[in-house]
Amino acid sequence: MHAKVKEHWFAICRSAELKRSPRAVVLFGQPLVVFRTTAGVHALLDRCPHRHAPLSGGRMIGDQIQCRYHGWKFKGSGECTLVPGSKLDPPRCAVPAFGCQEKDGIVWVTPEGDDTTSPPSIAFDDMEHAKQVWSEFTLDGSLFDAIENFVDPMHTHTVHAGLIRSAKKRSPVRIQIECHASEVCATYLGEGASSGLIQQFFGLDIVRSLGRFRLPSIVEMEYWNEKFLRCRIVLLFSPAGNGEIKVLAGIFGRHALAFLILPLLKPILRLAVRQDRDVLKWKHAHESKYFGKANYLHTELDLLGPYISRWLRHGKLEGGDREVEVML
Repeated sequence: MHAKVKEHWFAICRSAELKRSPRAVVLFGQPLVVFRTTAGVHALLDRCPHRHAPLSGGRMIGDQIQCRYHGWKFKGSGECTLVPGSKLDPPRCAVPAFGCQEKDGIVWVTPEGDDTTSPPSIAFDDMEHAKQVWSEFTLDGSLFDAIENFVDPMHTHTVHAGLIRSAKKRSPVRIQIECHASEVCATYLGEGASSGLIQQFFGLDIVRSLGRFRLPSIVEMEYWNEKFLRCRIVLLFSPAGNGEIKVLAGIFGRHALAFLILPLLKPILRLAVRQDRDVLKWKHAHESKYFGKANYLHTELDLLGPYISRWLRHGKLEGGDREVEVML
């Protein structure tokens, strides 16, 4: 993975989930502790410098985090402020700190980036009018595999047969792909509601849909009727390391009955995620055991995969706009 990727912001958890207790997370194989003070949110290396106990197992005392082992205290900046029992000044040591901010109800961390920059936004014009449902899950595989899977329509006929699309009901669909410096988007023209159960039941009025990838690891899927954005799915990917990817998933629905529809839709989407998780785990285990580093073959049916691969490998999201017709 290109070093430039780590300079960006990655979603850690929802703001509502980070209360007074410290939270342990892993990002790019590095253990972090995330916690809240009156000044905001903070992220430190999850290691007390004294005996390397995890600070995430400690507690908050006022605006400082206290190690559970010997009671050392640290500010949000990582500076040590107290060594209980000592008459001397605290040692001039600090726990490494990482950029940490809240935006749009999400806690973001940048492993190696400039913490004065702003995290990406997941807000949109009608967000305040939309019903929201959030969940969190884990996938096995590389960051590329996890992201590309959710913007790839061609596996839906087999992995999600009947649920998202049906192989027996394929029809020609024209797809426009546009690539910009920070995002690449595939717009599906003329498909309408797909042939699977989900849209046949919940989205018969869909006339246009799209799949979008945004730096550094955000996937958005949008479904429009003739008048407005009916549903948006947002997936925020964070690589924990050792082939484990954490995903925060939000569903935003704008409909008079969204408060009824989204709770019904959530378990069906959970089934689709379980199907994705199983096939990615199966593929990753086989690939890791026998073949090592991935060297994939891309075809014209891999809509956004080549763009995502170039970003993760070379630190640039580049590639020309194109149009393709596929049988969906």
